[in-house]
Amino acid sequence: MACVPIVSRRSRYHFEVLVCLHRLTSVPYVNAVIFAKIRLLNTRHSRQFSSRYNFLKLTFDRVEAKDHIVLWNSEHRFFCKFRLDNETSVLEPNDLKISIRMETEGGKSFHKVGFVRVNLACFAAAGDSPRRRRYILEGYDEKRKRQDNSLLLVSFLVKQTFGDTCFRV
Repeated sequence: MACVPIVSRRSRYHFEVLVCLHRLTSVPYVNAVIFAKIRLLNTRHSRQFSSRYNFLKLTFDRVEAKDHIVLWNSEHRFFCKFRLDNETSVLEPNDLKISIRMETEGGKSFHKVGFVRVNLACFAAAGDSPRRRRYILEGYDEKRKRQDNSLLLVSFLVKQTFGDTCFRV
């Protein structure tokens, strides 16, 4: 009987993620109603954690820009899984996309203002204190880069709920 090599499975780690969207500053629009959408990428099923409509309190409210600032101060809590590369013991990237959109035609449609892509694996070993970051919005169109410098202030708290605590970020 031949020896069959044992295939090692990649380790999985479960985390609870708290995303706090604080504000968007330097907004170039005067009378704009702006909202945000959060999507967790790099998963088998890309999940949407917020939408344009207030459903189960998982959405960022539509807020009007005042003095070129949009204040949300809202929190979203969800669970996600990370995988570990067995050779290097480094968590694989798990991207979160925050899309900023502006209402048009009286709320019937929207215009994509910009987005931010964040690797949540960078915050996995942060401990129990939230990490606050500022991001410049990226444009959706590759031909034309964004001309304004809108800053999105977001804080992240990533707590491990399942898996070995021995990993590198």
